[in-house]
Amino acid sequence: MVLIILIVAMAANRINSIIQHLAPASALSTVQAKHDDDVVITLAIRTPLTKVFKGGFKDTKLESIILALLDEVKKRMGIDPLLVEDIVMGNVSDANAMYKLRAAALAAGFPNTHACYSIDRLCASGLAAATDLARAIACNSVQVGIACGAESLTHSVDHFAKEIDQAAKDIDQAVLARSVEAADSAQPMGWTSENISRELGVDRPDMDEFAAESFRRAEAAQRDGLFDDEIVPVNTRVEGSDGEWEDVTLTRDEGIRPGTTIEGLAKIRPAFPQWGTNTTAGNSSQPMDGAAALLMMKRSTARELGQPILAKYVGSTVAGVAPRIMGIGPTVAIPKLLSQHGLSLAEMDVIEINEAFASMAVYCRDRLGLDWKKMNPRGGAIALGHPLGTTGVRLIVTGLSIAYRVVCLHLIPSRESKNPNGLESILSCTVLAPPCVIVTCRHFAALGQTLENGRGRVGLVHDDDDDDEADDSSSMNGSQHGESPGRRSQTPSSLTDSSGTAAATESMPLVRPAAALPGHLAPRSRHGTFSPRPPSPRDTVASVESGASGADDWKRWLRGRMRTRKMDHSHRLAQQAGFRFTPLMYLAYYVPFFNWIGQYKLQYLQGDFVSALTMASFYLPMALSLASNLSHVPPIHGLYSFVFNPFIYALLGSCPQMVVGPEAAGSLLVGSVVRNSVDSGQGGEDDALLHAQICGVVAGMAGATVLIAGIARLGFLDSVLSRPFLRGFISAVGFVIAVDQLVPELGLNGLADDMGVSHGSSVDKIRFIFGNAHKAHMPTLAISAISFLVIMVCRELKRRLEPRFPSVVFIPDRFLIVAASAILCARLRWDEQGVDILGEVKSATGGLFAFRWPFQLAHMRHIRDAMSTSFLIALLGFFESSVAAKSLGGSDTIQGMELSANREMIALGVANLVGASFMSLPAFGGYGRSKVNKSTGGKSPMSSIFLSLISLLSILFLLPEFYYLPKPVLSSMISVVAWSLIEEAPHDISFFVRIRGWKELLLMAIIFLSTIFYSLALGIALGIGISLLLVIKHSTRPRIQILGRIPGTNRFENAESDQQRGLEFIEGCLIVKIPEPLTFANTGELKARLRRLELYGTGDAHPALPRIRSHESNSNIIFDIHGVTSIDGSGTQVLEEIVRSYRQRGVRVFFSRGPARRSHPTWHLLERSGIVALCGGESHFVMDVEEALRWTEYEESIGRRSVNSNSARD
Repeated sequence: MVLIILIVAMAANRINSIIQHLAPASALSTVQAKHDDDVVITLAIRTPLTKVFKGGFKDTKLESIILALLDEVKKRMGIDPLLVEDIVMGNVSDANAMYKLRAAALAAGFPNTHACYSIDRLCASGLAAATDLARAIACNSVQVGIACGAESLTHSVDHFAKEIDQAAKDIDQAVLARSVEAADSAQPMGWTSENISRELGVDRPDMDEFAAESFRRAEAAQRDGLFDDEIVPVNTRVEGSDGEWEDVTLTRDEGIRPGTTIEGLAKIRPAFPQWGTNTTAGNSSQPMDGAAALLMMKRSTARELGQPILAKYVGSTVAGVAPRIMGIGPTVAIPKLLSQHGLSLAEMDVIEINEAFASMAVYCRDRLGLDWKKMNPRGGAIALGHPLGTTGVRLIVTGLSIAYRVVCLHLIPSRESKNPNGLESILSCTVLAPPCVIVTCRHFAALGQTLENGRGRVGLVHDDDDDDEADDSSSMNGSQHGESPGRRSQTPSSLTDSSGTAAATESMPLVRPAAALPGHLAPRSRHGTFSPRPPSPRDTVASVESGASGADDWKRWLRGRMRTRKMDHSHRLAQQAGFRFTPLMYLAYYVPFFNWIGQYKLQYLQGDFVSALTMASFYLPMALSLASNLSHVPPIHGLYSFVFNPFIYALLGSCPQMVVGPEAAGSLLVGSVVRNSVDSGQGGEDDALLHAQICGVVAGMAGATVLIAGIARLGFLDSVLSRPFLRGFISAVGFVIAVDQLVPELGLNGLADDMGVSHGSSVDKIRFIFGNAHKAHMPTLAISAISFLVIMVCRELKRRLEPRFPSVVFIPDRFLIVAASAILCARLRWDEQGVDILGEVKSATGGLFAFRWPFQLAHMRHIRDAMSTSFLIALLGFFESSVAAKSLGGSDTIQGMELSANREMIALGVANLVGASFMSLPAFGGYGRSKVNKSTGGKSPMSSIFLSLISLLSILFLLPEFYYLPKPVLSSMISVVAWSLIEEAPHDISFFVRIRGWKELLLMAIIFLSTIFYSLALGIALGIGISLLLVIKHSTRPRIQILGRIPGTNRFENAESDQQRGLEFIEGCLIVKIPEPLTFANTGELKARLRRLELYGTGDAHPALPRIRSHESNSNIIFDIHGVTSIDGSGTQVLEEIVRSYRQRGVRVFFSRGPARRSHPTWHLLERSGIVALCGGESHFVMDVEEALRWTEYEESIGRRSVNSNSARD
């Protein structure tokens, strides 16, 4: 009797299950439904991912990695290993993977009754393993199984790469010749990435932005301990560089590079220059070693075995794409998979897509319209790494971990595959912990009460389903962490209405246990499947109603009025990430001092001080030289620029190791303004106060220019000056400085003044030197020559010895020369022999540090005279600072200081304004000086502060020691600077000659010769004028292309650049590609260029030719506007006139690859301007050129039928 009752009960349960399957219900509820036959995941873990060749697994073979993984699976699964019937492993690189899997499983203690095999579907191997096992379980072939992926590229990548290369060569050429797509199947992955970037419009900045965000998310997740949920520690051995073996425990992924920025990624060279320039090692996935595993079974089996259920396997599918763009597989497979189950992307909460290359990931994100917040929330393969066969399983493990911690219902792990296809799966996360369940924000309006956990609004409701005890996270945690299963607690009273019923009925199980609520913090669990502890107090759930009291309403109102839209957006992002965005963060961003001072350590002090002392020994004498010999101001004003400017920059600058100070080019330009004022009769040669005031005005105007540009966010201005312009001008400045210094080095100053050549051009001075060289003062010449030779010899010795003996950089050769020459001059009284000496070093005002605001009405004439020169000093200074900052990058010791061109402008502008108030020389960042700072131990901006303090002490106590310093020594030091400005010119000249860059060489020659033969002002004017003309010419020329089809394919390419490939031209169609945004600047010649294409089929034909293309050849115009990412009003007007003209002539107009979203601003302009209506409606805006061609054939056939019917009626 009991047996009959049992059978009837089981049959009723089964019938009820079938009825639920057949009953009409929404697709979402079908996915969420729980049935005995569901395939579920009960355990999901992975090892750390380590770097190939140098990571923690570099000395661990594949079978040992698998053994470590299966040991952890066996220890955590909590069931008899005899129940495991099958183990499926994804692996790509090892041909013997199946044998190694079998050996590792037996070694781990799984009995020989299990079966195992490996599967190779390239990058989709891990997902294929999980899919194969799920299908086997669903058809009752297997009851319990393990799906895993493992890869040891360190020990097989060389052999694997050779096999791949050989396989491509071994394919029968007769097969490849049958079609272009067959030949494309042999393309390497890097090539396909560049194809996507080039053909589908994914540019380098977008790829670098995506990669930087991947690193940022992974860094944040690792910092907050989120990966501890999924990673299991692995004990292994590593051989050190000394041959000694060390036992290590691996717990962290090694591919994450903290502090990765877009600017840093932009500097990385292309990885595949033979195919393109956008794919780099920085925006591609990293090869890694590692493994991951899933324990899978049916829901009914899980209940019987008391297993926690992490997720329900819903389904998977595959879809193919063209081999040359195989990475976009997810854009086809994901919609296909969702449609099979009646779901939409909006109902997915987490989407894990493999980031093999940023080009693929960016295109998939944009093409599918994915919410970037849902896509790879903890970063992807670019940051974490890509162990080929492991990645598919790793995506599931990470996705389930996110589903456990964050508000989540469903996730899609997605992989592109070289097959080529996309392989996708849907998992429904139905695990979690009573007494509460969580629904996503799209459902929260139906809840009686909401709470906020810093990541999004969530609702808490009671789960009355007592039958699914295997779904309890308490059971899960007990099974996997050695604890006894817990009993459900009652629903908190605050979450029920007055009748005691639940606040809501729509529910999914909780991703966070009740112990994570305030006052019930769970103990910190180190590792395991989705460890339940909050990573920090800020991640715990807090009530929405627990805000400030009403008495603080006025504070909230004031903050709301002060906050901008961007600030509000930043606050929302911070809340979603789980932390609070405070005003101190803004302050630390805009005043970096508050960022780095908190990170400063006592151990940095010695390096910063030594580097500052070394720089002072080099550059303080140089500052005296620049002020005295080039700027013609009292020498102390050169020292002032090392007192104020480095100090201010240390507070506001965003490059920790850059040091600002006066430069030769800027000092020479200041000197030119001083000379012009003397020539115009505003003062005499000895009017030190006037010269100092002019210096302050020039520095102040340069600082104000840079400051205003920074506030206006004009950080891109450093791109205005081309490399040839800078090389020509800087070389000319070096030549002018060298010629200028020859006069005092020969002791001919007085004679030059008498003959009126002191303020002449370089040619005049050269003529003077050749005519009067026999009158040179021999002691002065000897001191100059010896000083110059000693400095040059020391400079060359340092350059050659530094790689082997880094400490030589600390030798203060210039300071020793200055000190030795001053001592010898004082002892031997060279001044009595006619050698000019520096004399008393004092301020032009008579006192130290006299404050004089540069922008006074009394200085208005100086301001007018110095306007253009100050602008150029600002431009040159910022350009050199930008180059230095980008070359130095961030510091290893100071984190969170992101290089910003706009903030650099503000820092340099404020520094120069402060320095100008004390009449100092203009000061900007210099690469050579900053490199010395870094190589001598400088770790932080504190080295700049020390440099300022040392300069201050030198002014206060050491100025009398400079009295006997010979001026020829200062001149020789300036000559060395001039040499350094000129010595790079031959390299650039030879480069441009090699690439036949005659335009660049001509620009260099014009600037160089005009500066030498006439003046600096003329060289500046010509250089800037020519550079601006070139920029305007480039930006105003439309770069439209006529497209032809590659025979046998649906691909279209530029016919003018690929004529040798025999492209096909479609009869009656003109296909025109517009590869750039349309603005007022580049649409001026658009009509003329289109007209030339209509007449001749090419833009290279001379307009004097008679018409070549017939009118019938232009019956249909197809515009490929994928590159038109934006369009302004003027461009829209011109395009409307073009379309109207075509339609009036009876020409059909189509637009392909336009904005996919009707909310796009470009679409709004096309619609409002009437272009859409003129073309014939939205049907004339199609997805690709091939579809447009089909529409032309259709409309032509309709037209022919209409003509035929009219003829029949007649």
